[in-house]
Amino acid sequence: MKPIGIFGGTFDPVHFGHLRVVLEVIENFELDELRIIPCGTPPIKEAPIATPNQRLDMLRLAVSNQQNVIIDDIETHRDGPSYTVDTLTAIKEKSPQTPLYLILGTDAFLGLNRWHRWRDILTLAHIIVIHRPGWKINSPDLDRNLNKELKLILDATLVSDKFALNQAQAGNIMFFPIRKLDISSSAIRNLIKNGKSPRYLLPQDVLNFISSEKLYI
Repeated sequence: MKPIGIFGGTFDPVHFGHLRVVLEVIENFELDELRIIPCGTPPIKEAPIATPNQRLDMLRLAVSNQQNVIIDDIETHRDGPSYTVDTLTAIKEKSPQTPLYLILGTDAFLGLNRWHRWRDILTLAHIIVIHRPGWKINSPDLDRNLNKELKLILDATLVSDKFALNQAQAGNIMFFPIRKLDISSSAIRNLIKNGKSPRYLLPQDVLNFISSEKLYI
């Protein structure tokens, strides 16, 4: 069965940087399904400003014309902190034979050892670590910032291509370069707060929604 991509975050708000990741992962890994999963209550980051329903609405507007993308509200309906391991477990219970690709940025991957039951994540999914072109996997920065146990796991599970990734149901890690756009949700929120326009950083339908809901002012 073809894998399911899992892309989580607060998406407060969603922007073109997120959407570029979605498109490139779908095209390069030939996914029939990629699930965007907005976090309910982040266990590490600050709580989102927009409500769960507002963030879901913005995501639906952003991907209304993108095939193979599903907006999954599994975490926004869950009480307590949104732990990735719980989300992967719930998806795996419904589709036990389907490989899962968890998509993480490099910063998130470097902090993986601080996640709840982080070792169990690799028993449930493969991890695709997205990074900017030209960034080197064996760079001194990576070695310096990697937790020792996580580095040992990376050394044992790192694969170089999507064909090697699929030799198992879960447990492999692959680094994947994307055309990363230098856009952040926090920068968009700050622009709006300071009375400036974030136009061309996010879809116009999302910007219209933000204006109508008076978000981030």
